[in-house]
Amino acid sequence: MDLRLKTITYSRPDKAPKRRAKKRYILLTPEEFDAQFTLLPNPVDKKAFWKNKDGKGCFFDIGNKELTYLGKQNPKKVWTMRHGDDDDEGETLYSGFVAGNRIGYLLTAENVPDNIEYAVAYPPEEEEGE
Repeated sequence: MDLRLKTITYSRPDKAPKRRAKKRYILLTPEEFDAQFTLLPNPVDKKAFWKNKDGKGCFFDIGNKELTYLGKQNPKKVWTMRHGDDDDEGETLYSGFVAGNRIGYLLTAENVPDNIEYAVAYPPEEEEGE
């Protein structure tokens, strides 16, 4: 059995498998996120928390109506809020639609580029008396 690697030549370059661009992973502060991205209001729940610059609620819960609405949006504009692994880690906002361990979602006016994944770390809120 010949185990040497073979070079494959494609007669039509348009049919060759596309090479995936390397992803860049960027950690933003909450202030950098606010400066770079514009949060869109949640039209399903007018009382949603996480207010945008216009004072409108932007957080999308994981309920059916809100997930149905988000499913119709451009996935490059969806961000997922997830719990930290430990109680003292706070929450992290990730670009993209993630199903596991999520708290909810945000939607931005701007697309996240294909070759970038963002994370925004939010420290845990201090409880009164600490």
